[in-house]
Amino acid sequence: MTKNSSKLNLREVNIVVPVDTTEIQIRLLDWRRIFREVKSISIKKPFYMHIACVLFGVGATALLSLPPLHWAAQNVNPWVKPSYLIIGIAAILLSLITWKYSRETDKMIESSCLVVQQDMKEINSTFFPNDNLDEDKISSEHLDVTISKT
Repeated sequence: MTKNSSKLNLREVNIVVPVDTTEIQIRLLDWRRIFREVKSISIKKPFYMHIACVLFGVGATALLSLPPLHWAAQNVNPWVKPSYLIIGIAAILLSLITWKYSRETDKMIESSCLVVQQDMKEINSTFFPNDNLDEDKISSEHLDVTISKT
């Protein structure tokens, strides 16, 4: 790395320009902050689970309203009962599909986050074998880490 210095507001600021673009220098504090942010990613996304619950409620309501419609058969148009049955079955099938999709998406997000966390721990153990990323204490001896692309 080559160092250039410049004056900014009457204060000397050292600017580090990388000679080789396959390496970057990162502060250990920043590395730990990135690890904490990756670790705190919300794995459970409840959107599809809420949709599945709503669809299940619509389907169950449609199917449970069939017996009262059967008892009141003289006052109901002939197309009402089959439409309630179709709506009930379709909504329950869609809720099962949405629930399954929600579970698969959650598993994929969780495994991706765990892979990134494991990679960060391996990189950290390469540069700092006695340092644990899960702990928030930082030894003052190493404040910069050089990460290599190779």
